Amino acid sequence: MTATPASAAKLRELDRHTWLATLLMAEPARNIATVLLAFHAEVSSVAWKVREPMAREIRLQWWADCLNGLREGEAQANPLSAELLNCIATNNLPATALVDKVQAHSADLYSDPPANRHTFEQYAGETRSILFQLIAMAVNGERASQLTEICGHGGVVATIRDTLMNLDADLTAGRCCVPADILVACGTNGEAVFTVDDVQRKAIRVALAAYGDEHLLKFSEALAKAEGADPLFFLPLANARGVFTQAADGIASASGRGLKAQWTLWRTARSGRY
Repeated sequence: MTATPASAAKLRELDRHTWLATLLMAEPARNIATVLLAFHAEVSSVAWKVREPMAREIRLQWWADCLNGLREGEAQANPLSAELLNCIATNNLPATALVDKVQAHSADLYSDPPANRHTFEQYAGETRSILFQLIAMAVNGERASQLTEICGHGGVVATIRDTLMNLDADLTAGRCCVPADILVACGTNGEAVFTVDDVQRKAIRVALAAYGDEHLLKFSEALAKAEGADPLFFLPLANARGVFTQAADGIASASGRGLKAQWTLWRTARSGRY
């Protein structure tokens, strides 16, 4: 697969940590991951880049139409979508999985939290786990099915990490991504969460950190047992443990960004341990 300048630029703009993670991956995973993760960053950004609800829906539908082959001219004129379609065709990836991903992102456009952890994990599977699975499919072919459990937990880890890192900004914007059953356990709900005090917000962070640690442990155990699994596929998760550690102390995390996060990326790339 050829180089992906548009995807790399988009990923660097929207998610510098993940962009740095891709630089440490070996080819061909690097280019494939860069395209898929840039697409994820772009689709995820619709909720906060586009102000009008109808315009948000239209933007997501545009991506779904491109993936369904309904906007060929527009898709080829857009550098990111052109690289995405090329990646799909070159690596024989199922476009339907990415259409499902786009549709799952419609949940991002509204303020209601996920009904429970099961719903949250379904969302994580459709929006994040599938990216790891597609990278594995492109690189490992039939052996990718052996990585399903790792990809599943990895997607949930990524989604919990992002929920923690964006918690304050989301609540300020009137949006809540925390599962409703966790909110209830912390003494609030989907309506009252936007006015919680510092004590309750700290409790939410602590609960999310415990939830994240649970899936990070399962991810690490599955990765250690899998034969032939390349730990570098999952480098975007390198900062998750630091985010969860700070959140367990009730602290709004800064571990996902900065020089410390870069050091963690390098160390994880060397050790393969998360």
